[in-house]
Amino acid sequence: GGGGGGGGGGGGGGGGTAGGKGRASPLRRPHVVLMVADDLDLRDLGAYGRLGGLTPSIDSIGDKGVVFTNAHAASPLSAPSRFALLTGSRA
Repeated sequence: GGGGGGGGGGGGGGGGTAGGKGRASPLRRPHVVLMVADDLDLRDLGAYGRLGGLTPSIDSIGDKGVVFTNAHAASPLSAPSRFALLTGSRA
């Protein structure tokens, strides 16, 4: 058994088997990074194809993880979109 460390939401670690060898190994929770930026277009980031290296730190995060290419906003304006993102309700 054995759960993971603190953190948010419900659910907790648990155990699993590694490669079917019968050894228990703790399940790893994914790390999630959510970035909110105003007036930023996908074409402004190197992780999405921009040439010129203007965002090397953000690009390195994308290179090491998952990059999403489809998203929806609650509003074309920043304040209502942030409100919806932080509260889970639409403005």
